[in-house]
Amino acid sequence: MDTVHIEGAARSCNTTNNSKHYMKLKRCILAVIPMIALIGHIQAATLNLDDVNAARTDDTDRSGTGDTTIDTFLFLGSNGTVDFHPVIAFQMNGAGTGASITDADFSVTQTNFSPTFNLVDLVVIRTSSTSDIVASDYEATGTSIMTGFAGGSAGAKSLDAGGQAALVSYLQTNWSEGDYVFLGLRGGSDSTRPYTATANDGYIYGNASGGWTAGSTDAQLTVTTAAVPEPTATALLGLGGLTFLVRRKR
Repeated sequence: MDTVHIEGAARSCNTTNNSKHYMKLKRCILAVIPMIALIGHIQAATLNLDDVNAARTDDTDRSGTGDTTIDTFLFLGSNGTVDFHPVIAFQMNGAGTGASITDADFSVTQTNFSPTFNLVDLVVIRTSSTSDIVASDYEATGTSIMTGFAGGSAGAKSLDAGGQAALVSYLQTNWSEGDYVFLGLRGGSDSTRPYTATANDGYIYGNASGGWTAGSTDAQLTVTTAAVPEPTATALLGLGGLTFLVRRKR
C-alpha cells in the first residue's frame, strides 16, 4: 500500500511499492501543491468612481423638452427664463461585466439658493458607450433611484438604504465594463414643471465654478463587488486526480 501525506508546506511520500510507482506519485504531488496554493478568494473590491462628464441640461423655452447642454456648474431649477437639470456621467470601470455588485452609493454636495421646492429626486437616465450628455437627457424618464434624495437644507447628500438597494439592482443589471452610466437630479413631487419662474430658484450641486473638467465636482459613485473564488475548481480537480491515483495503487 502507498501512503501519501500532505501537511501545510511539508510534503512526505512513503511507499512500499516499487520505485516506478513512487516516482509517479511524487510527480503528482509536486504538480498538485502549486494548485493548492491557488485556493482562496479574490477579496471584495470597493470602487470610487469620479465623474467623467457633467452638464446642465437646459429647457430654454420651458416646454418640458431639453434644448441645450452647458458644461458649467450643475444647477437645478430656474433662472426665470430657462429651466435646468444637472446630469453626471461615470465610467463603469473595475467591476467587470457580469460581476456581483453588493453595495452602491451616490453622493454629492448641495448648495442652496432660494428654492420653492424641497424634494429633489435622483434617477439613472441611461447607459451608453460614450460619455456625451445630450439635451434629451432633460426629459428622459430614466429609472428612479431615490425620491427626496436632496432638497431642503444644504450639505452633503447620499442615498438611504432603499436608494442604495435600487442603485445596486440597476448597476447589477446594466453594468457594462468601460461604458458610461448617467445620473440626473430633478425637482421632486412637490415641485412644479416648469419650475417657478424666480431668478436662482433652485440648487447647485458639486461644482459652483463657471468651468468644468472631468472630476471637478465632488459627485462620486461608489460600488462594492463581492469576493470571487479563485481557480479553486482546478485545484480540486488536481486533488481528485491524485486521490484517484493513490487509490489505484492500494
